[in-house]
Amino acid sequence: MPREQISMRKMRDILRLHHELQCSNRSIVRSLRISDHTVGKYLRRAKEVGLSWPLPDGVSDADLEARLFPAPDGPVVRQRDPDWEEIKRQLARNGVTLRLLHEEYREANPGGYSYSRFCHLYRQCIGRKDVVMRFEHKAGEKVFVDYAGQTMPYYCKHTGHEFKAQVIVGAG
Repeated sequence: MPREQISMRKMRDILRLHHELQCSNRSIVRSLRISDHTVGKYLRRAKEVGLSWPLPDGVSDADLEARLFPAPDGPVVRQRDPDWEEIKRQLARNGVTLRLLHEEYREANPGGYSYSRFCHLYRQCIGRKDVVMRFEHKAGEKVFVDYAGQTMPYYCKHTGHEFKAQVIVGAG
């Protein structure tokens, strides 16, 4: 989620400290209590649009903000959300992962969500299940066995014939 912009008062302070007082980025950071990344980003942005100190007379905060962050040209295209219920149904199939579904989504929507954002939104829309199951027992007292669901091929070394092995997992 993007962070909010700093106030235009702080932007004026950044420009004044940098251009008029010739302060380093580090001293601006300490003075205004903002991050080094933020100072660098805003100084680069001001340079791109040709702003320095002193600002022209009559430049209000709204004018300054409009110069630094002009409205995008053309209509703003809203990100299309995937069909989360369909994704949930797809995940129920064998061999389908959220990463695979995200790759398919990005092929259809090149400017779409990053994988981490995709997963976050999926969990928000579908809800999160706690899949942890705790059993208390003495070591060696019990063995928990589960069928993995998929088969694994193995081959006879004499004939080369393929067999399918059922995978069963046990933990004690």
